[in-house]
Amino acid sequence: ESFREFPVGSKTASKSKIDACKRCYASEYEYSKYGVCMSALSSLWDKFILQRCAIPVETVQFWFQLGLIAVYSILLACQRILRLDHARFEWRWTIPATGMLLAAADWLYFHGLAIPDVQISVASLMRRFSVVITFALGAVFFRERNLRRKGAALAAILAGVILLCV
Repeated sequence: ESFREFPVGSKTASKSKIDACKRCYASEYEYSKYGVCMSALSSLWDKFILQRCAIPVETVQFWFQLGLIAVYSILLACQRILRLDHARFEWRWTIPATGMLLAAADWLYFHGLAIPDVQISVASLMRRFSVVITFALGAVFFRERNLRRKGAALAAILAGVILLCV
């Protein structure tokens, strides 16, 4: 049985449903671990092709964007072929704005990695450092909850960034 089969608003759950829920969360953490490893390998690969292979930043950016288009096209095709539930697509101006901001962020990141003396550990952390801006804007504009707990986690991340930069 899958996680989606749980009744919404149910106050009691059978032992089998609780076990299924635990299995579901365990697999999500496993995916997170794989994501962290893939992200680290991606940063190392980016530095290698930009510095050792001397591939221009614009070329790397082009192939990166083309790869994203391919991956998302395959995912969309699978979703349509398998007739998975999905929300009806609704065009908004924020869609191209988000894409352009993400492309600009990647372009700046690639330019940073192309600098010969950059340390990959610092560059990778700085790329993920945007969590500070996200935290602040989420608190102000979206009235995020649990700010103390999230702030403590953010402080731990920032402490790690500072230790790596020193």
